Amino acid sequence: MAEKKVMQHWPVILMVLVVALIFLISLISFQVETTEYAVVLRFGKPVSSRDVGPGLNFKLPWETVWRQDNRIQCFEGNIGELEEVFTHDGKNIIVTAYIGWKIAEPEADQLKFMVAVETMDQAKEKLTALLRSSRASVLGKFKFNDLINEDPGKVRIDEVEAKMLEEIRSDARELFGIDVSLVGIKHIGFPESVTTKVIE
Repeated sequence: MAEKKVMQHWPVILMVLVVALIFLISLISFQVETTEYAVVLRFGKPVSSRDVGPGLNFKLPWETVWRQDNRIQCFEGNIGELEEVFTHDGKNIIVTAYIGWKIAEPEADQLKFMVAVETMDQAKEKLTALLRSSRASVLGKFKFNDLINEDPGKVRIDEVEAKMLEEIRSDARELFGIDVSLVGIKHIGFPESVTTKVIE
Protein backbone atom coordinates (compact mmCIF):
# COMPACT_ATOMS: atom_id res chain seq x y z
CA MET A 1 0.00 0.00 0.00
CA ALA A 2 2.82 2.39 0.93
CA GLU A 3 4.64 1.53 -2.29
CA LYS A 4 1.48 2.32 -4.23
CA LYS A 5 1.24 5.77 -2.62
CA VAL A 6 4.90 6.48 -3.39
CA MET A 7 4.39 5.39 -7.00
CA GLN A 8 1.36 7.67 -7.29
CA HIS A 9 3.36 10.69 -6.08
CA TRP A 10 6.61 10.01 -7.96
CA PRO A 11 6.22 13.04 -10.30
CA VAL A 12 6.04 15.38 -7.26
CA ILE A 13 9.00 13.67 -5.58
CA LEU A 14 11.01 13.88 -8.80
CA MET A 15 10.19 17.58 -9.16
CA VAL A 16 11.28 18.25 -5.55
CA LEU A 17 14.55 16.40 -6.14
CA VAL A 18 15.20 18.34 -9.37
CA VAL A 19 14.51 21.69 -7.62
CA ALA A 20 16.79 20.68 -4.72
CA LEU A 21 19.54 19.70 -7.18
CA ILE A 22 19.23 23.02 -9.06
CA PHE A 23 19.38 24.91 -5.76
CA LEU A 24 22.49 22.96 -4.70
CA ILE A 25 24.21 23.61 -8.04
CA SER A 26 23.43 27.35 -7.75
CA LEU A 27 25.06 27.36 -4.30
CA ILE A 28 28.33 25.80 -5.46
CA SER A 29 28.74 27.18 -8.99
CA PHE A 30 28.75 30.52 -10.80
CA GLN A 31 29.19 31.79 -14.33
CA VAL A 32 31.78 34.42 -15.26
CA GLU A 33 31.36 36.35 -18.53
CA THR A 34 34.38 37.23 -20.68
CA THR A 35 33.57 40.90 -19.92
CA GLU A 36 33.91 40.43 -16.14
CA TYR A 37 36.47 40.11 -13.39
CA ALA A 38 35.47 37.83 -10.52
CA VAL A 39 37.01 37.25 -7.10
CA VAL A 40 35.82 34.54 -4.70
CA LEU A 41 35.37 35.80 -1.14
CA ARG A 42 35.30 33.66 1.97
CA PHE A 43 33.80 35.56 4.91
CA GLY A 44 34.53 38.82 3.08
CA LYS A 45 38.18 38.02 2.35
CA PRO A 46 39.50 37.00 -1.08
CA VAL A 47 40.51 33.38 -1.62
CA SER A 48 43.82 34.06 -3.38
CA SER A 49 44.38 30.40 -4.30
CA ARG A 50 41.17 30.28 -6.35
CA ASP A 51 41.75 30.79 -10.09
CA VAL A 52 38.60 32.35 -11.54
CA GLY A 53 38.28 32.66 -15.30
CA PRO A 54 35.50 33.04 -17.86
CA GLY A 55 32.99 30.19 -17.94
CA LEU A 56 31.63 27.91 -15.24
CA ASN A 57 33.39 28.07 -11.87
CA PHE A 58 32.80 26.39 -8.52
CA LYS A 59 32.82 27.66 -4.95
CA LEU A 60 31.87 26.52 -1.47
CA PRO A 61 28.28 27.31 -0.36
CA TRP A 62 29.47 29.89 2.22
CA GLU A 63 31.66 31.73 -0.28
CA THR A 64 30.45 34.74 -2.28
CA VAL A 65 31.59 36.23 -5.59
CA TRP A 66 32.61 39.85 -6.19
CA ARG A 67 32.38 40.74 -9.87
CA GLN A 68 32.95 43.87 -11.96
CA ASP A 69 33.06 44.86 -15.62
CA ASN A 70 36.54 44.52 -17.18
CA ARG A 71 35.80 46.62 -20.28
CA ILE A 72 37.10 50.16 -20.82
CA GLN A 73 34.71 52.71 -19.33
CA CYS A 74 34.48 56.28 -20.62
CA PHE A 75 33.06 59.23 -18.75
CA GLU A 76 33.39 62.98 -18.37
CA GLY A 77 34.49 64.20 -14.97
CA ASN A 78 32.25 66.66 -13.12
CA ILE A 79 29.15 65.81 -15.15
CA GLY A 80 26.84 68.81 -15.03
CA GLU A 81 29.51 71.07 -13.53
CA LEU A 82 31.49 73.80 -15.23
CA GLU A 83 34.75 74.68 -13.52
CA GLU A 84 37.10 77.47 -14.47
CA VAL A 85 40.85 76.87 -14.68
CA PHE A 86 43.63 79.38 -15.28
CA THR A 87 46.32 79.13 -17.92
CA HIS A 88 49.96 80.04 -17.24
CA ASP A 89 49.35 83.58 -18.53
CA GLY A 90 46.33 84.11 -16.26
CA LYS A 91 43.49 83.51 -18.73
CA ASN A 92 40.48 81.76 -17.22
CA ILE A 93 38.85 79.09 -19.37
CA ILE A 94 36.42 76.19 -18.98
CA VAL A 95 37.79 72.81 -20.06
CA THR A 96 35.69 69.65 -20.36
CA ALA A 97 37.77 66.49 -20.30
CA TYR A 98 37.01 62.78 -20.47
CA ILE A 99 38.72 59.63 -19.20
CA GLY A 100 38.92 56.08 -20.55
CA TRP A 101 39.58 53.58 -17.74
CA LYS A 102 39.13 50.03 -16.48
CA ILE A 103 40.01 47.97 -13.45
CA ALA A 104 43.64 46.91 -13.90
CA GLU A 105 44.40 43.36 -15.00
CA PRO A 106 46.58 41.92 -12.19
CA GLU A 107 44.69 40.28 -9.33
CA ALA A 108 46.50 42.52 -6.82
CA ASP A 109 45.02 45.60 -8.51
CA GLN A 110 41.55 44.03 -8.61
CA LEU A 111 41.77 43.43 -4.87
CA LYS A 112 43.00 47.00 -4.36
CA PHE A 113 40.00 48.29 -6.34
CA MET A 114 37.64 46.07 -4.34
CA VAL A 115 38.92 47.45 -1.02
CA ALA A 116 39.56 51.11 -1.92
CA VAL A 117 36.74 51.78 -4.37
CA GLU A 118 34.16 48.94 -4.32
CA THR A 119 31.80 50.11 -7.12
CA MET A 120 32.02 51.69 -10.57
CA ASP A 121 30.14 54.80 -9.37
CA GLN A 122 32.62 55.34 -6.56
CA ALA A 123 35.45 54.85 -9.06
CA LYS A 124 34.05 57.74 -11.10
CA GLU A 125 34.06 59.95 -8.01
CA LYS A 126 37.71 59.09 -7.31
CA LEU A 127 38.68 59.68 -10.95
CA THR A 128 36.77 62.98 -11.04
CA ALA A 129 38.89 64.24 -8.14
CA LEU A 130 42.10 63.16 -9.93
CA LEU A 131 40.91 64.76 -13.18
CA ARG A 132 40.05 68.04 -11.45
CA SER A 133 43.47 68.22 -9.79
CA SER A 134 45.34 67.27 -12.97
CA ARG A 135 43.38 69.68 -15.16
CA ALA A 136 44.24 72.62 -12.91
CA SER A 137 47.93 71.75 -12.48
CA VAL A 138 48.66 70.83 -16.11
CA LEU A 139 46.73 73.67 -17.76
CA GLY A 140 48.45 76.08 -15.38
CA LYS A 141 51.73 75.26 -17.15
CA PHE A 142 50.45 76.15 -20.64
CA LYS A 143 49.62 79.53 -22.14
CA PHE A 144 46.27 80.37 -23.67
CA ASN A 145 47.85 80.45 -27.16
CA ASP A 146 48.98 76.84 -26.66
CA LEU A 147 45.34 75.79 -26.49
CA ILE A 148 43.63 78.13 -28.95
CA ASN A 149 45.59 79.55 -31.84
CA GLU A 150 44.99 80.56 -35.44
CA ASP A 151 48.12 78.60 -36.36
CA PRO A 152 47.32 74.86 -35.91
CA GLY A 153 51.06 74.14 -35.59
CA LYS A 154 51.20 76.10 -32.33
CA VAL A 155 48.32 74.25 -30.66
CA ARG A 156 49.64 71.88 -27.96
CA ILE A 157 46.46 70.10 -26.84
CA ASP A 158 48.02 66.67 -27.53
CA GLU A 159 50.81 67.57 -25.10
CA VAL A 160 48.28 68.74 -22.48
CA GLU A 161 46.35 65.45 -22.77
CA ALA A 162 49.57 63.40 -22.52
CA LYS A 163 50.68 65.21 -19.35
CA MET A 164 47.22 64.86 -17.77
CA LEU A 165 47.23 61.14 -18.60
CA GLU A 166 50.68 60.73 -17.07
CA GLU A 167 49.60 62.39 -13.81
CA ILE A 168 46.27 60.60 -13.49
CA ARG A 169 47.49 57.14 -14.58
CA SER A 170 50.13 56.75 -11.88
CA ASP A 171 47.87 57.93 -9.03
CA ALA A 172 44.86 55.91 -10.20
CA ARG A 173 46.89 52.70 -10.42
CA GLU A 174 48.74 53.17 -7.15
CA LEU A 175 45.76 54.30 -5.05
CA PHE A 176 42.79 52.49 -6.57
CA GLY A 177 43.96 49.68 -8.88
CA ILE A 178 42.53 51.55 -11.88
CA ASP A 179 44.19 51.50 -15.31
CA VAL A 180 43.60 54.84 -17.09
CA SER A 181 44.22 54.36 -20.80
CA LEU A 182 43.33 57.80 -22.17
CA VAL A 183 42.54 61.37 -21.20
CA GLY A 184 41.10 63.75 -23.76
CA ILE A 185 40.01 67.39 -24.01
CA LYS A 186 36.44 67.50 -25.30
CA HIS A 187 35.69 71.20 -25.15
CA ILE A 188 37.40 74.50 -24.33
CA GLY A 189 35.12 77.44 -23.56
CA PHE A 190 35.03 80.75 -21.77
CA PRO A 191 33.24 81.86 -18.60
CA GLU A 192 30.13 83.95 -19.17
CA SER A 193 31.87 87.14 -17.97
CA VAL A 194 34.64 86.72 -20.57
CA THR A 195 32.16 85.90 -23.34
CA THR A 196 30.17 89.03 -22.51
CA LYS A 197 33.30 91.20 -22.72
CA VAL A 198 34.24 89.66 -26.06
CA ILE A 199 30.74 90.36 -27.45
CA GLU A 200 30.88 93.94 -26.15
